[in-house]
Amino acid sequence: MISLTIARNPDGTEKHTLKNVRETGEFCFNVVTEEVWREMVDSANAFPFGDSEFSQTGLTPIPSVKIAAPRVKEVPIHFECKLERVLELGPNRHPLVIGEVVYMHVDPSCMTNGYIDMKKLNPIGRLNGFSYATLGKIFQREFFDRQAR
Repeated sequence: MISLTIARNPDGTEKHTLKNVRETGEFCFNVVTEEVWREMVDSANAFPFGDSEFSQTGLTPIPSVKIAAPRVKEVPIHFECKLERVLELGPNRHPLVIGEVVYMHVDPSCMTNGYIDMKKLNPIGRLNGFSYATLGKIFQREFFDRQAR
């Protein structure tokens, strides 16, 4: 399962992305990386209905395997999802979209020893407003085997 929030337009109406998710019952979650974060942020602008975010941002649509919604070619990880439900939370009815992952794509270039390597992936997260962050320092705890003590 995967969840995401899709903010409403300033006038309180639903963004086209949320309308599409509700109408089609599916969506593709593309992991945003530092290389394309500006384009991905721009894709959330309130474009007129019928305008393609792909043509407006220069990102490239590619077909998905199990859903009709396209993936973004420029990112290394995609989750194809079927809509489970939309919860509207709080007094402003903020939509929380929950989807079942039905197919996952991972570019081998962001893998190390069979695992997603966060340093290679270089994902971006939204903080609030117009602020975003990288993961910063990444460290690991070695496996602790209680039985070996």
